[in-house]
Amino acid sequence: MRKRRGQGRVKIDKGMYDGYLYYKKMIIENNLSSKYNINRTSYGRIIWEIHKYVMNHVLREAGTFKMPVGMPAIRVKKYKRNVRFKPNGTIDGKSLSPNWKATMELWEKNPIAKEKKKLVYFINDHTNGYSGMIWMDKSRAIIPNISPYQFRPCRKKNRELSAILLDPYNKIDYYS
Repeated sequence: MRKRRGQGRVKIDKGMYDGYLYYKKMIIENNLSSKYNINRTSYGRIIWEIHKYVMNHVLREAGTFKMPVGMPAIRVKKYKRNVRFKPNGTIDGKSLSPNWKATMELWEKNPIAKEKKKLVYFINDHTNGYSGMIWMDKSRAIIPNISPYQFRPCRKKNRELSAILLDPYNKIDYYS
């Protein structure tokens, strides 16, 4: 059975190479010394280290990364999921996220559940019913027309947040 992931790669207009070209252009235009002239590999390593530091601050220290120049902030948002039921008494699929690993295990053991497409949902007992997500807080941004923009963290960072929340020795409390 082929297991499907969520959405694929995010298409972008500008990437790290475009940032490097802009950096080189600014060095030339501002007549900066040659010590600021670095190669693309070093530029990529610097950007990687900055991203690593920022995400460590957001995920491991429950901090907020406030971007400069009136840009939005990035933080982990904690929220309580409300369980809703359909009129026939079954759980509304929109209120909770399916636990696909447990669902597949149930379907392997119980073919009747597979036939009826019974799902196992996350109830988040380990966090007292709260869920968390890496979120871009646009409320303090002063940039016009920011509402259509969205922030989608990479899969690796979402999995890292999940591992932090599942850790029984976790003492990090993300504010809501």
